[in-house]
Amino acid sequence: MDLCSTFYLINTYCPPKALCTGYRAYFNETRKCYQINSKGPCGELMVVTTNSPDTEVGKCVCQTFACVGRPTVHWIQENRCYFIFEQGPCPSGYWLVPNDANETTCEKIPCPEQYNDRRPPGSGQQFLFSHEGKCYISGIPGAGPCPPTEAAIFFGMKHTCTESSFGCGSGASIGSGSNDCEDGSEPDTFGGCEPATNI
Repeated sequence: MDLCSTFYLINTYCPPKALCTGYRAYFNETRKCYQINSKGPCGELMVVTTNSPDTEVGKCVCQTFACVGRPTVHWIQENRCYFIFEQGPCPSGYWLVPNDANETTCEKIPCPEQYNDRRPPGSGQQFLFSHEGKCYISGIPGAGPCPPTEAAIFFGMKHTCTESSFGCGSGASIGSGSNDCEDGSEPDTFGGCEPATNI
């Protein structure tokens, strides 16, 4: 019997063994640890995070983009995320639109020609969106449903009119990483590989 087992029998407490080393989260489904903010085992436009700050157990969430970039929404049926105001899983001629209940539905694109001219989709500040049945371009002063000196910026699922660009560029991705380690090993915090976690 090891020291911790003996201590547990006497005092009913042993410090928990860490599931992962470094800034990583453990997934029961794969029995592996993945770097936080990496793609890991997650679907498209999703990244690894933890269930709560005091746990190492991981979950997948929609990827966010730097500054005030284009928001993403989780599509449960496909276990992946899509950009809002993009076709995504919707039929041709429809796009994903967030509503007041923070749900996303497929709605007919009110400006199909303008939509087709703005291809391909991107994560940056400038993208086509609809408001009250009309289409606008976000991130450009005077091109949105705002006063001429203000731009429509998305801080979540709704636009806000503002004169400031918040020092944002084209919306670089937060978090990227790979899991290109051989079987029996996993990424470490220094970009290399270490033996896999087995519980």
